[in-house]
Amino acid sequence: MDVDLTAPPVRAGDRPVTTGLEIPHDQLDQFSPPEIRARLIEVARALPGVFTGPSQVSVAALRASWRHAATPLATSATYQPR
Repeated sequence: MDVDLTAPPVRAGDRPVTTGLEIPHDQLDQFSPPEIRARLIEVARALPGVFTGPSQVSVAALRASWRHAATPLATSATYQPR
């Protein structure tokens, strides 16, 4: 499945159910298809200095995106119009 992450479809229907307003909160329904999650992880991991690992906030089964400490953070000068 070829997924274009730059042009997501307009959401139809109800907002997902969550555990509340606290941060972090958990989404309880309406999860994206596994192939979209896999593609998102693939794209994120392709960024320079980015790797995935266990979340320090969510449940152990979930993954987080991290950046290597030596990778510089983006600044407003980093962003260029396309």
